[in-house]
Amino acid sequence: MHFLSLALLPFALALPAQVPMIVRDIIDVDFDSCSASNSVLNITISPCEVGNGSRDDPCHFSAGSNYTITLTYVPPSNSSAPRANLAAEDPAGSGYAYSGQSFGACEYTACPIEENVISTYTYKFVTLDSPFNRLTFNTTDGLEGPSLMCASFPVVL
Repeated sequence: MHFLSLALLPFALALPAQVPMIVRDIIDVDFDSCSASNSVLNITISPCEVGNGSRDDPCHFSAGSNYTITLTYVPPSNSSAPRANLAAEDPAGSGYAYSGQSFGACEYTACPIEENVISTYTYKFVTLDSPFNRLTFNTTDGLEGPSLMCASFPVVL
């Protein structure tokens, strides 16, 4: 059996190599803060299909696939009823509310939110077949209160 494998090695080396899809388990992504408090410390995505999470080479998402997006943040104030907002931006630059989210932020982060305590916000993202190239996560103190954390980052769909 080994002889046959070695005999076929020159033919295998002559075949064009296929570039495998690189899937990273968890990757830090570049992001832009969208609140004056700059409370977001980092964002991770798992898995990151292709891309390295940078602005120039963002993570690639596939329609119908699931991703875990985790934001680590330090809220500037307390909140017992935080509101979650997830917006997507299409390639033309128009923003829209992304379907499937709950507005109850306590589903994604520990509540009550405590001022100046490092916290995590974990969102199980289901990729719909709608065009977008940027996601924005914003958690506010209630419906119209100040932002507790807000960040956006590019993706490729």
